[in-house]
Amino acid sequence: MPKWIRRIFFIFSLFFLINALHAQNNPNGWDQGMSYGNSHVNSAENSIKNTDPNTIPGYESDPDQTKYYDGVTQDNTDSMDEAAKQEAEQSEEAQAINILHPFVKPFF
Repeated sequence: MPKWIRRIFFIFSLFFLINALHAQNNPNGWDQGMSYGNSHVNSAENSIKNTDPNTIPGYESDPDQTKYYDGVTQDNTDSMDEAAKQEAEQSEEAQAINILHPFVKPFF
């Protein structure tokens, strides 16, 4: 086995040993983490509930792409595939990719 592999193995072993010793010295860590998380649950829930989605940049309540969604069990995705191909051929972003990498065509 090469020396550098042994050195890396030694460093990782030392790292895990130090972490294991630290975990043994702090047996209440799980409880402390649970109490910290539980103390912040309500503030996180309230932040989510009180956020108006219309204040989020780029949010649309009825985006154009909803016409492609027909439920999670939808079988026919041909219209979505065709729209993706058409957008890839016409959009400025896709043309920029084609300029940067002329031999690589994006597969959308």
